[in-house]
Amino acid sequence: MSDNAAAWGQYWRETSATGSGCASGAAGITAACAQIWREFAASLPREAKVLDLATGNGAVLAHLASVRPDLKLVGVDSAPYLGGAAKGSNRLMAGVAMEALPFDGSSLDAVTSQFGFEYGDTPAIAREIARVLRPGGSLRLVIHHADSPVVVQGRARREQLRWALAPGSPLSQAANFAAARGLSSLPLPPALRVAPSDAARLFPGPSAAAEIMTGMVQVVELGGPRAPELLRQLRGKVTGELARLDALIEAARDGEGAETVRGELQAAGLVVGAVEPRREGATGPVFAWQVDAKRP
Repeated sequence: MSDNAAAWGQYWRETSATGSGCASGAAGITAACAQIWREFAASLPREAKVLDLATGNGAVLAHLASVRPDLKLVGVDSAPYLGGAAKGSNRLMAGVAMEALPFDGSSLDAVTSQFGFEYGDTPAIAREIARVLRPGGSLRLVIHHADSPVVVQGRARREQLRWALAPGSPLSQAANFAAARGLSSLPLPPALRVAPSDAARLFPGPSAAAEIMTGMVQVVELGGPRAPELLRQLRGKVTGELARLDALIEAARDGEGAETVRGELQAAGLVVGAVEPRREGATGPVFAWQVDAKRP
C-alpha cells in the first residue's frame, strides 16, 4: 500500500460520510459539483453502468443516484478504507488502483472522477478509461484548479504543518519530555507551555499550527502514562494530513496542465470535448477544470 493510499484511508476513517473529499466543508464548491453531476446524469442512457474513480466517500455516486436511481453505480478508490456506505445498486470498492481497473474492456457506459484522476499516473489512467468504456461511452472529470481556494488554503496550511513537524519543533520536544516525565515528576517546560501562543503569532488568523500546539499541551498535561502514545498519534495525524496536502498541491492543474490532460486522453484514443474552468456559482472563484470526452 502506498503512503498516499494509507493517508487517504486515515482521512476517510476520521471523516463523516458527507461532503466531497478535498472540498469537504466548502459549501459553494459542494453545490457547484452537485450541479455538474446532475447535468451529467441527465445525459446518460437508462440503466447505464457508471464507474467513479477515486470515489472516496461516494459523493459523486450520491449526486448521480439522487436524480437517476436507475443507474448502476460503482466507485473505486486506492484507500484501504472508504467513508461512504453502498446503497441500492451502488458499490464502493476500496484498495483499487485507477491504473489497473478490475473491469472488462468495453463494459461501462460512463466514467467519472471528482478530484481524483489528477492524483494518479494520468496517462495510464487515461488508457484504462478508454479500455473499460464502451464505444460511445462518456467521461467527465472534475480536476483541481491551481487557483482554487481549496488549493490556495492548502498551501498556507501545509506551511504550518511543516513547521509543526520540523526537527526540534515543540511537538518533537514534547515527545522527549513525555518520555522523561514517565520516569519522574517534571513540570511542563515554559517553551512547551507558550507553544500555542508562539504558533498563533507566527501564523495569525485561523491557525492549524496553534491548534496542534494546543492539543500537544493538553496531551502532555492530561494524558498521564498514555501521553507518549497520544503524542505519536497526534504526530501521525499531522503527517497524514501533510501527505494529503502535498498530493493536492502537486495534482492541481493550471491552464497548461489542463491541456496536458486533454493530450493524454486523446493519446489514449478518446475524443475530448470541453476543457473549461468551473466557478462557485455564476461569479464565484474558479475551483476546478471540467473535462468531457467520449470513446469513439
